[in-house]
Amino acid sequence: MEEDKIIQKKRSNVTLFSVFCTISAAIGSLLYGYDTGVIAGALLYIVPEFRLEDKPFLEGTIVSITLFGALIGSLIGGKFSDVKGRKQPLFLCSIIFIIGGGLMFWSPSVGVLIGGRGMVGLAIGISGVVIPILISESAPANSRGTLAVFPQLFISIGILSSYLVDLGISLSESSSWRLMLGVSIFPAIIQFILIFGLPESPRWLVMKNRNDEAKNVLMKLRNDQHVEEELEVITQGITNMNTTSLKWSDFSAPGIPKIFLAGCGLQFFQQLSGINAIIYYTPTILIDSGIEDLFKGLSKESASILGTILVYIPKIPSLFLTMWLIDKIGRRKLLLSTIPTLSLCLAGLAITSYLSERGDGEDNSVFAIASMICILFYGCFFVAGLGAIPNIYCSEIFPPHLRAIGFGICVGVQWVLNIGVSQLFPVMRQTIGLPITFGIFMLSCIFGTFFVYFFIPETKGKSLEQTIPSINNLGK
Repeated sequence: MEEDKIIQKKRSNVTLFSVFCTISAAIGSLLYGYDTGVIAGALLYIVPEFRLEDKPFLEGTIVSITLFGALIGSLIGGKFSDVKGRKQPLFLCSIIFIIGGGLMFWSPSVGVLIGGRGMVGLAIGISGVVIPILISESAPANSRGTLAVFPQLFISIGILSSYLVDLGISLSESSSWRLMLGVSIFPAIIQFILIFGLPESPRWLVMKNRNDEAKNVLMKLRNDQHVEEELEVITQGITNMNTTSLKWSDFSAPGIPKIFLAGCGLQFFQQLSGINAIIYYTPTILIDSGIEDLFKGLSKESASILGTILVYIPKIPSLFLTMWLIDKIGRRKLLLSTIPTLSLCLAGLAITSYLSERGDGEDNSVFAIASMICILFYGCFFVAGLGAIPNIYCSEIFPPHLRAIGFGICVGVQWVLNIGVSQLFPVMRQTIGLPITFGIFMLSCIFGTFFVYFFIPETKGKSLEQTIPSINNLGK
């Protein structure tokens, strides 16, 4: 095909400017990671200050309100970005991040704390829709997967940074959870400044019949004066999709329901793997396993945060490996090779939790080490598959006129399940216990492996105009 020749010409066309644009946008993902991860350590101090020991539902609300905000943001983010473009929503998000961070830093009561976390959740939801779409619509086809991993990389860096901040503050005399939460203001200010240099998505410009602007953006992104062929492919693909008017019948057009099944299904199994229960509650899980026996001399809070950092650090090199592999072996093979391993890690956590609960209580360091190993490998294999790929995949498979709204719906499914897991995990931990809880997550990963095998086709190396799978090919 002629399009394939064009893609081959663009194979090595990743420029410093395109990397700058990717990083500038992905700072919003860093804020997502920081604001979701920091609560893990902050909860250790929030719970006693506001006397929430016997109020697990309110404790869960402090965590999950961010996710409710993100759900709302994801549902309005698609339409907002279709009307205003991919750049303007990121301006708004950086402002909301700044205001929300200020409220959390102030937080004289649980209500204000919940309000601040709800605001940052709104920004997380909008940016979580816009960032992957902006990157996928701007990147060269054969490097799109690599660049699209940046948001997940920045989420992981944000979470790791939050744990380091939590540890540093926990070792100080003040142990201020307000400072832990308020630090997020600084990267939000940096993003606000960098967005001024960010170009609009060339595909959004074409959808708005601003082809000359789209050509100029492509020339800057590709560092090439000859982008007419790529622009023609984009224009033809958008024209063929009749993007001028979105109708309800578009959602039931041939192939579209199965596209939604693939996208929403990946988000479903991402959350039912238990990832956010582990992210938000790793310090709590490690305290239950007896982590203070492993790091003698530290308080149980500081010991649990230190253990969390140690198991989280390997995620970063795992993501760099994913960036290298995703455009070589593809999305499908990465998922099929990593999700079964998550099942084994969760089985290990279930067994370790069971044995820890029945230990003699004198020295549980062995159980703490076993829990840390399981969480470490779980994190590495998660970011390489279910962590990075669902959003990348969902940003690739929808036709242009449904891309933002369809992606927003898929991410909305993610946030609904994220809310459920985060809200219910403290209750499940108290009622049915950690072993059964981890067993439920393990079974979900087993079912997720079969789902990927039967319903997720490969998209690597194809332009966005080529990745719209037909109803006959989807699932092969």
